[in-house]
Parts: sequence; C-alpha cells; structure tokens
Amino acid sequence: MKRFIILILALAPMSVLAQSGHASIVARLAQTNLMGASVNVTADCNVTMSEGSLEEKVKGYRVRIYFGNNQTSRSEAYAAQSRFKSMFPGISSQVNYTAPYFKVTAGNFLTREEAVMLWGKVLEAFPTAFVVSYKMPIGAFTSSGSNIEIASDEVEEE
Repeated sequence: MKRFIILILALAPMSVLAQSGHASIVARLAQTNLMGASVNVTADCNVTMSEGSLEEKVKGYRVRIYFGNNQTSRSEAYAAQSRFKSMFPGISSQVNYTAPYFKVTAGNFLTREEAVMLWGKVLEAFPTAFVVSYKMPIGAFTSSGSNIEIASDEVEEE
C-alpha cells in the first residue's frame, strides 16, 4: 500500500506537466504565419498532446526551386537558396543532397493549394520551380508557419 501511494504521488506532477505542454503546443499552432494562416485547435479537455507528437510525420508540400547534378550543383544550390532567402525572408528553405542530386525546397505547407500560391510567386525568379510532396514532422508547421529549418534526414520525399 505504501508503494502504491508513493507511485501515485510521483506520477501526479507528470499529469500537470503534460497539460501545460498541451497548452503551449496549442498556443504555438494558433499563431498566425506569414502567409496569414493559423490553426484553430478544438480538443476535448481530456485529450493531451506531448512535445513528442510534434515529431510525428504528416504529408505536406514544398516548392522545389532548384534541382541539379552537375559539377557546380552544390554552389548553384546554395546560390539559389541565398537568392530565395533575400526575396522571401520569412519563408524557410532547405538544401538537401540525395546522391547525385542537390535540391533546394522552400516552405512547409499542409495543402497543395498553399504551396501553389508560393510557386506562383517564385516562378518569375525560378522558372523551373515545381511543387513536391513530403512527409515532414508536425513541428514543421508551427512557430510562425515556415520558419523552422529541417535537416535532410528528417523529411521523406514521397
């Protein structure tokens, strides 16, 4: 009985921490991003989310602004990323290398329509740009929308 009471007392603070974690995630999701989008979270008060749930992968979309595999592709990829960041400072971009290709993608979007909106804006500067689908962590869609950098090993192109 004594062990049971100690176990209960040890686990009680964890439930309080889990609930406060839920509130911070909901607050982060509710922030309006640079494209004017926000997430309205309606949840049962008995349902909680953990920080680990931000690592769960969901289908999303990005705009590929560069794709190359020649000898100068690495420098061209970083030049394209730099040019994109100067034109669209609030939208994230990633340089990925998947042998033998260097790829530069921009944005983190839940729907193809959102990605197409960015695609339309970048098409003049990057005429070979196109929309690609990715599996990316839920965390990619928080913190002002698209400002989170994601390492190449954390995303999976479909």
